[in-house]
This record gives sequence, structure tokens and C-alpha cells, in this order.
Amino acid sequence: MMNYATPEVMVSAFCRAVLSKIIPKEFWGTGDVQTHNEKVFLKNVDRFVRLRRFESLSLHELSQGLQVFQLSSKLI
Repeated sequence: MMNYATPEVMVSAFCRAVLSKIIPKEFWGTGDVQTHNEKVFLKNVDRFVRLRRFESLSLHELSQGLQVFQLSSKLI
């Protein structure tokens, strides 16, 4: 069974790549805020993928570190 398992690092990299292509850069803000917010989001994707079976990740934990005052209002 373990021969068919995909390492979590590869799953996380795939998810981060897909989400980076789907979500427009402008959604995260502008300038340094954009870079910071995208980095925080992708780090949380990695955290989510690494969760074990009965662990959870709350919306509060996901939003920690995001700078929401400069998120794009065009996409909302």
C-alpha cells in the first residue's frame, strides 16, 4: 500500500502551484502586502496538507497573519 502513497511534500507543492495559478495576484493586495499575504496563504496550504486524520485547522488560524486592510475589493 505504501508504494502507492504520494509524499505530502509533493501534494503540497501541487496544491500551492494550482492555487497560485487560479487566484489572481491582485487579490492579495499590492506591493509588500501582496507578497506577504500570498506567502502566508501558501504556508497555510502546506499546514493543511500536513494535518493528520483527526487534526483540524480553524478559519481563525488560517487568517492569522493576513493583512486584510489592503485586499482587493475588485474581486469581492
